[in-house]
Amino acid sequence: MQVKLIVKILVLAAVLWSGYWALTAYGIRSGLAAWFDGQRANGWQAEYANATTTGYPLRVTTALDQPALADPGTGVAWQADDLTLSAPTWWPGHVTITFPQTPQRLSYLDQSLDLTTTETTASLRLKPGTQLEVQDLSLLAGQWGVVQEGGTLFGASDLVISAQQTERPEQYRMNMSATGFQPGSIPRAAMRLPDSWPLVFDTLALDMTVTFDRVWDRTALEQSRPQPRAIALKLLEGHWGELRLLATGAIDIDAGGMPTGQVAIKADNWRDMLALAKQSGSVSPKIIDATEDVVGLLAKLSGNSETLDVELGLRDGYIFLGPVPVGPAPRFFLR
Repeated sequence: MQVKLIVKILVLAAVLWSGYWALTAYGIRSGLAAWFDGQRANGWQAEYANATTTGYPLRVTTALDQPALADPGTGVAWQADDLTLSAPTWWPGHVTITFPQTPQRLSYLDQSLDLTTTETTASLRLKPGTQLEVQDLSLLAGQWGVVQEGGTLFGASDLVISAQQTERPEQYRMNMSATGFQPGSIPRAAMRLPDSWPLVFDTLALDMTVTFDRVWDRTALEQSRPQPRAIALKLLEGHWGELRLLATGAIDIDAGGMPTGQVAIKADNWRDMLALAKQSGSVSPKIIDATEDVVGLLAKLSGNSETLDVELGLRDGYIFLGPVPVGPAPRFFLR
């Protein structure tokens, strides 16, 4: 009798779990379909060819064929051969997204890029509740590259990006690192780099905390993106050949996206950096020459003419090097 009772309990549990899995799978697929429908209602191109669900009994895995998204308001578009979303059956709010190993197409207005990646996944943890508040977001990529017609823009051996919610719900600690980051043929040609210049960066990393005007939740996709209001830059580091750049600082950002604050910059072999900018044509030679005179004076005052150790001020819509404005300040606004 005990054996039969146990069997009946197991059979009942299996039936109940199967029903729960089926309801969860249906809910996820219906939610995806409703989200795509909502984006189309907002004027987006949002479509996929087919959706299939597998993973029983422990996961709900939904594969989308030929997904494509395009926002006519910004001109940004993305499309891929496939995309897979997977979550544990007991909590669909912990989603793992697997990107295809075939090229993904990124477009901005009339510019198009191909993104190639290997073993690339994103992990998204949402807080239980109807608002689906983002607690943790990470992206792990193997070998990747960005290709444009005519050559390669950049790539790396890997890429790690993470954002974790702090004790303040609207604040996130963000980190980024790329091993073997390599500017491709297009930027190398634009900067007129000699063949002897190193191919890859020794270091490229970012560590900062960003405070937004509201928490990241479902409204970030359905309505508008939260906007940054403060950035605490713990470290930005780039090391490429003889060039090394370190930056730390803190800035506040007003409702219009304009920053106010200080950023400390330390740059080794800064003259070579200016020379590369001048060669690339991205900055006016007159601005480069004027900047070199001012920076040279400041570097001498710091005790080493080849190492720049200064603070950049951001105020009134401009970047200041000491008392001298060196250019317009960037505007921080997420569309």
